[in-house]
Amino acid sequence: MDHVLPLYDHPIVQRRGGPLSGAGRELEFVGREFCAVGDCLEAARLPDGRVALRSTLTPEAPHWLVTAGEWAQFLRTVKDGGFDRV
Repeated sequence: MDHVLPLYDHPIVQRRGGPLSGAGRELEFVGREFCAVGDCLEAARLPDGRVALRSTLTPEAPHWLVTAGEWAQFLRTVKDGGFDRV
């Protein structure tokens, strides 16, 4: 039987994404290797500090944009276990 890595043990990868209006460059999205075949969230930092988010199932769809503060709060909540029961 093949050993299956837990989701959090898969390598982090970068994937190029389409340009965001006004960003002036192609975005570099960060996700996990297993997301290439699943429905995952990928994130890309914009020059102004905001973060663009996209689904791996619909990468061409409009991105969801959050501020640097919103992203930092989300990461703190995840690391503190705030979503463990979801």
